[in-house]
Amino acid sequence: MTSRTIWIAIVIAVFFIGFGASYAHFASTYDPVSMKFQNQEFFNQMMSNNPKMSQQWMIENMMDSPSDSSVNSTSVLLEPLKCNADQSFVENNLSEKDLSECNLSNVLIDKTNLSGALMSNSNLTGVQIYNSDLREVDLSNSIMGGSIVSNSLLADSNLENIILSGSVLSGIDISNYNMQNTDLRGIDLTGANLNGVILFGSDMRGSDIRGASLIGADLSGANLTGADLSGADLQDALLDDADLTGTVLYCVNNPVCIK
Repeated sequence: MTSRTIWIAIVIAVFFIGFGASYAHFASTYDPVSMKFQNQEFFNQMMSNNPKMSQQWMIENMMDSPSDSSVNSTSVLLEPLKCNADQSFVENNLSEKDLSECNLSNVLIDKTNLSGALMSNSNLTGVQIYNSDLREVDLSNSIMGGSIVSNSLLADSNLENIILSGSVLSGIDISNYNMQNTDLRGIDLTGANLNGVILFGSDMRGSDIRGASLIGADLSGANLTGADLSGADLQDALLDDADLTGTVLYCVNNPVCIK
């Protein structure tokens, strides 16, 4: 009986010694990057079960990656659908990037190519955009309250259901845009090209639209309470059921008289 007990103890001891030696070898040679390519399925499972390891691997992988002067580090971090950025974008190429559902509040964007980018459902509150290409950008359902857009191209962009209250878009060209039911309270659209724009049912209370061109624009049902349209060109514009309470219409269709 004693001999049998001794043999069992020896077998157990050998098992633990072998297990310890194997683990020590694994720990000393473990390389998550090589494992990723040797066994992709096991690598994905391991990373999904260990968030801290996954985060560490991503950080090390980005640090070890060769630098590329043509790729901005911030734009790389913005690849996921949901993201956050607190840096500036100056002279970057973000064309056709997916920036939807991102928090870009108070970010400075200057001389940047954003053509064709997806920026829907994003927080763009207080963003400042200068000298940039925003053609064919999808900004639908985004919040841009208090933002500034100056000297930038917006042709064929999607501005449906966007919130632009308190923003400055003076001199901007958004002609023929569909912006019905849009929040434009207190917006600065002085000198803007709004020809043919659809503003049906939009809230434009307290907006500054002096000197803007609204030829053929549809302002039906819009709330223009307290808005200033001095010197604006409203030829062929539709104002059916628009609320013009306190609206300033001085020199409408005759911008020369206010200069």
